[in-house]
Amino acid sequence: MHTTIMTQLHHSMSDMPPEWLQDFARAHLVLSLVAALFVGGDIAAGRRQKMGVMNFVWPLTALWSGPLGLILYFWVGRPAPPEVRDREKQPVTPFPVSVLKGTLHCGAGCVVGDLAGE
Repeated sequence: MHTTIMTQLHHSMSDMPPEWLQDFARAHLVLSLVAALFVGGDIAAGRRQKMGVMNFVWPLTALWSGPLGLILYFWVGRPAPPEVRDREKQPVTPFPVSVLKGTLHCGAGCVVGDLAGE
C-alpha cells in the first residue's frame, strides 16, 4: 500500500516541469508583453508601416517571440520617421527580408485565428 502511494506521488511530481523552466516561461511572458507594448507604442507614436496590416503583425510577433521579435522589429521592421521617409528615397528591401516579413505576416494571421478558435 505504501509503495503505491509513493509511486503515485513520484509520478505526479515528475509530470511537473522543472522550476527553472517555469521561471524561464514566466520571464518570457513578461518580456514578450513588454516587447509587444513597446512595438505597439512605437507604431502608435508615428512609425507606421507601409502596409497597414503590419501595424498589427509586429506587436503580435513580439507577443509570441519576445526579445527576438523586438530585435527583428528594430533590424528589419521599424520604418524611418515620417519626416525622413518623405524626403529620402527608401532602399529596396532585400529578398530574404521580404520573405521574413511575409512569413511573419502569415504567422500573425495564424495566431489571431488560433486565439479566436480557442
